[in-house]
Amino acid sequence: MDRAVPFGAQVLARQRAVLGDDHPDTLTSIGNLALYHAHTGDRAGAVRLLSEALEARRRVLGDEHPATRATAANLESLR
Repeated sequence: MDRAVPFGAQVLARQRAVLGDDHPDTLTSIGNLALYHAHTGDRAGAVRLLSEALEARRRVLGDEHPATRATAANLESLR
């Protein structure tokens, strides 16, 4: 799992560059990276990333979208 964080960060950087910050695949990668942070004990990093993903998902997909709800649930589980 320790290698997942830097690899996930690389993937996210490339997706942001190619797809943009609000693309659904980019938002999924933000959520994945957040979970990698959580699994390595970096709760603060995970909360920061999930908060970013949740804000974007609400803006792009709306509050009722399943992906938005899943991100909100993941964030709530860390608080």
